[in-house]
Amino acid sequence: MKVNSRQALHKKLTQELAAFSTKHSLKGAHNSKILSVLVDQLIDSIRRVEYVYLISSRQMSAAQADPSLPQFDPLKAAIFHRDNGNYNEAFWLTFLAIHFGKHLKTKWLRVQDVYGALGDKSKIWTWDKVSNSPQDFNHWIISNYKSIRGGFGNHRKYESMQPTAPRSPVRVVNSYLDWVGPTKCHTSILNPSINNDPRKQFEYLYRSMNKVASFGRTAKFDYLTMLGKLDLLEIEPGRTFMQGSTGPGDGARLLFERNINAAISNRALESILIEMEKDLSLGDMGMQVLEDAICNWQKSPSRYRLFRG
Repeated sequence: MKVNSRQALHKKLTQELAAFSTKHSLKGAHNSKILSVLVDQLIDSIRRVEYVYLISSRQMSAAQADPSLPQFDPLKAAIFHRDNGNYNEAFWLTFLAIHFGKHLKTKWLRVQDVYGALGDKSKIWTWDKVSNSPQDFNHWIISNYKSIRGGFGNHRKYESMQPTAPRSPVRVVNSYLDWVGPTKCHTSILNPSINNDPRKQFEYLYRSMNKVASFGRTAKFDYLTMLGKLDLLEIEPGRTFMQGSTGPGDGARLLFERNINAAISNRALESILIEMEKDLSLGDMGMQVLEDAICNWQKSPSRYRLFRG
């Protein structure tokens, strides 16, 4: 990113927040230093969204989709399969990427070990294999979970590889298969009665994903926004889905009331954030930008920190 472009965006967002504060007081950003940290977090969140759109527009190689090679990246693999017409595999890889997450140190190693069957090229756990023979996948996890390397990402740190655990891959994957349905085709997850409204379709899918085990508010939000950014579905969130959140909820209460324990409802917070998204230059997936930024800002509101994990 060019320094000048960041500086220009910083200035623009600062001005827009100042204008917005005349409608809704930003009690938690009560001085220029704290406001500047908030703007920096907004810019970081914008750039994270832009990065996915950027790679989504690029041509990926077969090596990036091969879990036996060090170049493997599940999101780039999803783009590769999308561009080669294998949409179900693209959805599946995106799901695995979100379920296991990207670990700060070991990156995508856990996804690579599971999807790539610990290097056994004859047994890569593709969508076709798993959806047609889920019991084979379950048995493989039970037999091999102790050998799977890497760690879960920050948003998935409470997951478990133990096959009998409530949040095990066995339970999660089986419930995901149930969510997709008997057609085994991801186009079946859409509500056909919702036409040309990406935000209503997102809302419908978000609610329908309640049947996916261990996919709470954050995982559903992350998965569906990623499908939108990877151009697998034309969807985007129309709100931050504050109910059930911790960091974003604390951040919103801190920003608007200067108190993370303020007695303001999630509905009221959502209403203010919806208006804020309209008034700020946040680019695509503006509600995800807000959700991510205020979550990170509340962790260190008076001193800027770059969050990666």
